[in-house]
Amino acid sequence: EAMDQLVATVQNRMTEINGGILAHSDAIDRFQIGLGVFIFLSTLLGLILIILFLRSILLSIASIEDSVELMGRGELTQRISVHSDNTFGRISSGLNTMADQLAHVIHSVLLQSESVMSVVDEMIPLRDSLRKDSQDSHTLARNVVKENDFLDQETRILNDNIGEAVANIE
Repeated sequence: EAMDQLVATVQNRMTEINGGILAHSDAIDRFQIGLGVFIFLSTLLGLILIILFLRSILLSIASIEDSVELMGRGELTQRISVHSDNTFGRISSGLNTMADQLAHVIHSVLLQSESVMSVVDEMIPLRDSLRKDSQDSHTLARNVVKENDFLDQETRILNDNIGEAVANIE
């Protein structure tokens, strides 16, 4: 009888333990499901944040790329809008500064080329005048040579005539 009572007590106790285990098992199952949902939602939120971050980067790159392409075609008034002080903002600001400096250099070169063209335009009449003077001098030199040849021939004839006259007088 004591044995039966002990067996009954152990069985009651086992039933209580099994009931507690089942209750804890349900709580553990609910916790695992909750944890799984939390991990899923956290992962989903993380993916959304990564996608938004990548989208922001890609939009910044596309904006810089479009502006650089326009600048490359000579549209130096095009500026990249700077929205932040991150790497893309500093790159955009640097490209804008480079475009400003390049526009200034091009403007200076244009002014200097206009100045050079002005000087060249002033030199054209001088060149034409020098060319005419050179041609006139060349013509004058040829005429002087002809005159000298003529005078030389006349001088020889006179010398020959003087020589004959001296010979006739003697």
